[in-house]
Amino acid sequence: IEREKLRMAMVNNYHETKVREHERILQRHKIIEDRKEYIERLNTVREEEEQRRLEEMQRQQALAEQKRLEQEREERERKRALNEIQQIKDRHLKEKMQQISQTSHGQKILKKLDED
Repeated sequence: IEREKLRMAMVNNYHETKVREHERILQRHKIIEDRKEYIERLNTVREEEEQRRLEEMQRQQALAEQKRLEQEREERERKRALNEIQQIKDRHLKEKMQQISQTSHGQKILKKLDED
């Protein structure tokens, strides 16, 4: 009878321990799963932030390139306008010189300039 009581106590103890251990294992699995989900969320957020950072950097580079191209275009336009003005001045000077050379007094002045 004593052996039977002892055996019964051991069986009861085993069942109680089994339930506690099972609960502990389930809780541990839940903790592990929660940590996995947390890490996945962190990685997702980090990847999204990195993607946004890359997109912003590309946008800034595109804006800088657009600005550079615009400045180059403006510089080309400015040089073209200056060149045009210089061509007009040169043409006016040639026309004036031609008008002067057609008068006798102008021919004397031009001859004197050539000698100097």
